[in-house]
Amino acid sequence: MFCIGWNAIIWTVVLAVWFSDKNSDLPWWSWLILALLLAVGLYMIVKIIMMSMARIKLEEPVLTASTYPLRPNESFGVHYRQQARQPVHVDRITVRLVCRKSDTYHTGGEDRTHTDSEDVYEAEQAIAHNLQVDPYHPIDVTLELQIPENGLDSCRAMRNRIDWLLEVRIAITDWPDYTETFFLKVLSEPATG
Repeated sequence: MFCIGWNAIIWTVVLAVWFSDKNSDLPWWSWLILALLLAVGLYMIVKIIMMSMARIKLEEPVLTASTYPLRPNESFGVHYRQQARQPVHVDRITVRLVCRKSDTYHTGGEDRTHTDSEDVYEAEQAIAHNLQVDPYHPIDVTLELQIPENGLDSCRAMRNRIDWLLEVRIAITDWPDYTETFFLKVLSEPATG
């Protein structure tokens, strides 16, 4: 939706300026700013098309973890399965385990906020190379991962968040990459009732 809104506003402004009688009165830097804003809009359109193309060949994945919630310093199994709609050659599949900390600050006024995000832990693992995937031979991978000993608990507060993510990236030959993100829950202590 943001992409549609961005492009609708920018194209309206550019076309209004272009066809106005006073477009020659604008300084050169105004045209440069409009050109940059148009370039950003076109970039967003291309990215959305590429993400949509990647999803044409692969169905929605299924990810299951052997334990839930996860605990720091404990290993857990992950099973990833994904069907193909059409035959594809997969160059590689990588899995990235990420702990992302996000803090939201007030920057002035009532509704002005800014969010800083930082990946405080990151581990990437290649899980498959050179696979031929088709509707009869899906991607079916099991792997062992571990939350580090000093891993933070998952948390969602009013202005702070700690999210554990499992990002799966599939590089398909001659096609845009497919990326899917799964949220995980990490708790240090078992919940007491």
